[in-house]
Amino acid sequence: MLYFTAILAAVRGDKDLLEKLLLNSNNNGSTAFHYSCHSSTADVVNTICTAIGENKQLLEKMMLHSNTYGDLPLSYGCSCGATEAVIAILDALTGDKELLRKVLLHKNNEGLAALNYCYQDMLKAILASAGDDKVLLSNMMSECDHNGYTALHHACSEGATDVVLALLDSMIPDEKVLQTAYSMAQVMGKHDTAEVMLSKLPDHLAEKIKK
Repeated sequence: MLYFTAILAAVRGDKDLLEKLLLNSNNNGSTAFHYSCHSSTADVVNTICTAIGENKQLLEKMMLHSNTYGDLPLSYGCSCGATEAVIAILDALTGDKELLRKVLLHKNNEGLAALNYCYQDMLKAILASAGDDKVLLSNMMSECDHNGYTALHHACSEGATDVVLALLDSMIPDEKVLQTAYSMAQVMGKHDTAEVMLSKLPDHLAEKIKK
């Protein structure tokens, strides 16, 4: 961390060199920003964003740089469970709704978006980042991977009850999605998650899904 901070400070006045440093990637296409999101803290993410300053073009290039697996830094951080780093990225994107939209809706090579990976705290942060943009929120909730699974399906299959509840609080009920997510939880042996999900639905919808 100290070495990287010193390097950034040394090149901050040279925009071309700073861009080369931040966009340089290794054999799997990951940049320094990808690896900063692997950390459980926000320190390196904040240091990099501070170094970029008002250079919106470089910020966009860095945020939208995908590695060979198709992961952007945000989705990479989500897959690593690096909640503080993920929240720091979302904070850096607060002033650019269009870039935020691109980052949140991006899918990797397996068809997974950031929301598909999420643990409870980072999921809440991602949902909150959409603010009052109901279209973005709806798109995130309905996005499917290559197997046709949404974030709710993934949460149900893993028995992540808290994540399921957070998703249910934000989504418009879709009977087909709810039915298949419930069935997936049952098949994977996550019976408690399945029952909690049903308990949060209107009685008439819960009865349909159980059938």
